[in-house]
Amino acid sequence: MPYRAVAAAALAAWRDAEQRMAALDPASEEWREHYLAGELAKVRYHDAFDAAKREHLPEPPPFAEASLSFDVVQVRRDLK
Repeated sequence: MPYRAVAAAALAAWRDAEQRMAALDPASEEWREHYLAGELAKVRYHDAFDAAKREHLPEPPPFAEASLSFDVVQVRRDLK
């Protein structure tokens, strides 16, 4: 799959995970599942972005929407 398609799919998955998390209790297992899915999508998006830069190709579109206003460091502590 071309890098732009990978980036677009990852971006859509990232946004979907964040939207689903917004409606859930952060202490729930379902919230954690969406959090992990979002983190994986974020890594895939950044990998596609980095690959584009390495190959001197146009960069994929940015993650324009603001991230949710939760403290990621605190969430990671809570998941342990």
